[in-house]
Amino acid sequence: MPQPPGGLLGYDDLQVYADAGQGGFEIRTFLVASAAAAGAPGTLRFYEPIPIFAVGCTVADYAL
Repeated sequence: MPQPPGGLLGYDDLQVYADAGQGGFEIRTFLVASAAAAGAPGTLRFYEPIPIFAVGCTVADYAL
């Protein structure tokens, strides 16, 4: 599947959904949070898949 110009930053919401489904928004959120932490160590506190919505519920924190 071809990427839009600008790589991941070139995806709009419709493209994310078309290429990755509902879980694509979850992955995008993880990527943005990790980038904002700028390498700070993080801890995953809780993750529970929610199959009916094809996503998961996550609680995590970063030592900023």
